Amino acid sequence: MIRTLFIISLLLLSGCDAVNCIINNHPEFSKTSLNPATLNQVYEDTITASISNSIEDSKYNYDISLKGELPAGISYRTSGPEITFSGTPTELGEFPISLTVTATAKFLGPNFPDDNEPEALCNNTEVREMVFSVVQGF
Repeated sequence: MIRTLFIISLLLLSGCDAVNCIINNHPEFSKTSLNPATLNQVYEDTITASISNSIEDSKYNYDISLKGELPAGISYRTSGPEITFSGTPTELGEFPISLTVTATAKFLGPNFPDDNEPEALCNNTEVREMVFSVVQGF
């Protein structure tokens, strides 16, 4: 009992809402890897971000960024909680990339009751290291 109270106290002192930190609400990506692309063939794959352990995804703004180099012929676009890779790759290889998503609560206005406000997140950022692979076709 004392240990549980100590853990909850630590969570409160760290700036997290204790319940959400125990539940571990945070943004996360829908996939841990991208589908491989085939050289000189049209490619498209989408990864979506959402808030873990929550059904309130629409109450957050999502900012997704990419670090690293994509193969020639492939580009990406972001729209809300999605990042879509598309194009026709023209070079073989493995291309390490890092995706970062940051979720921030939307301001819903003073006329909304408290239960319509977005829940506090224990962590508002997720970073995922991936490899964009381009393989030879048959």
